[in-house]
Amino acid sequence: MPATARAFRTSRPYEFAALASRPCEFAALVAALVFRHILLWRSVMWFESSPCGRRLRRQVRYRLNTVNVPAARRDTRSARGEIAEMRRFESIYKLNRMLTLKHQPPLSLARICEELECSASTAKRCIEDLRTRFGHPLVYDRERNGYRYDTSEEGLEGLQLPGLWFNSSELYALLSMQRLLQGVQPGFLEKDLAPIERGIARLIERTGKTPGEVAERIRVIAIAGRGVAERVFERCADAVLSRRRLRIEYQARGGKAENTRRELSPQHLVHYRDNWYLDAYCHMRKALRTFSLEQIEKVEKLEEKAIDVEEQSMDEFFRAAYGIFSGAGDHQALLRFNPRRALWVAKEQWHPEQRGRYLDDGSWELTIPYGKSDELIMDILRYGPDVEVIEPEELRVELAQRLREALKAYG
Repeated sequence: MPATARAFRTSRPYEFAALASRPCEFAALVAALVFRHILLWRSVMWFESSPCGRRLRRQVRYRLNTVNVPAARRDTRSARGEIAEMRRFESIYKLNRMLTLKHQPPLSLARICEELECSASTAKRCIEDLRTRFGHPLVYDRERNGYRYDTSEEGLEGLQLPGLWFNSSELYALLSMQRLLQGVQPGFLEKDLAPIERGIARLIERTGKTPGEVAERIRVIAIAGRGVAERVFERCADAVLSRRRLRIEYQARGGKAENTRRELSPQHLVHYRDNWYLDAYCHMRKALRTFSLEQIEKVEKLEEKAIDVEEQSMDEFFRAAYGIFSGAGDHQALLRFNPRRALWVAKEQWHPEQRGRYLDDGSWELTIPYGKSDELIMDILRYGPDVEVIEPEELRVELAQRLREALKAYG
């Protein structure tokens, strides 16, 4: 230390006035004092930014927050910390999912902040967590100005986070789907889905939301749905997935309405217009058939392996024509809707292979393939005078006959 600094350090107050009369020594003393305080300030700042300083600051803050704080307030702070921690893991999960997408270009910091809806400091903490806590090779690509995974040694498959992760929006979607299933078939598989629903509800509660809002906000209205026995549905679904044959007792609709015993090779389970159907190969008829599940009186799962029908043959039979009981699409129906109904029907899909076009007067022409006409006629009758069958002639005649029969019922 310079002699002037030592003199200033040991001088008495009344000696300071005498020192001030010597300008050069006084300026040197002031400079030494300022330099000393700068060194002290930089040392304190370095310590605070160091890991040891941050750890000490957290400990002090924790003690200040917990001493003389009521238990209720401590529980509230603990819950808030748990929610914040879960949201942080949601951000890490979402960032990892974005980085593991195939053909994903490097993500800039601004893009990460936008997708995670967070600040730049939060995004940097998520990046650091992926590097340090999970050991993922997350690097910054200076040439492309973004973050990416270095997959030179291993593929993206090994960069998944441990455990089963869902963010809050995915949990809401799961509860919504469960609510949808309940609406489609009230009480259906309730005992099987109850444990899953309770687990999802607990996870949502940890985010600070209530799962009851899903039930209040989502409405599923089923119209003209026919009830299916849970035992019938479970055995049919099990046979479809395990590829085993079924022996059923089926009550057919129609004039005779007699029960028949059939052996089936189930192919598809179909939910169509609020009702369940089974597409299967019938060994009695030696052909593909569709069965209404509510008409199955008895069902038995057999040990014999089911016959697998080629997907192309299934499409040709079930999807080529109109309706659930379709068969081969041997005919083409041309329907013309007036301008008042055209705006509605133009947005509807009656069949995957339908064709439609607007006419000059605003009408809408719809061409669809069909085999059996029963279901098609019922849908045409829904529109009453707003639709006209242009062709084929046999469909016009059949529809006119149905309308005359309906008119007789009203005198």
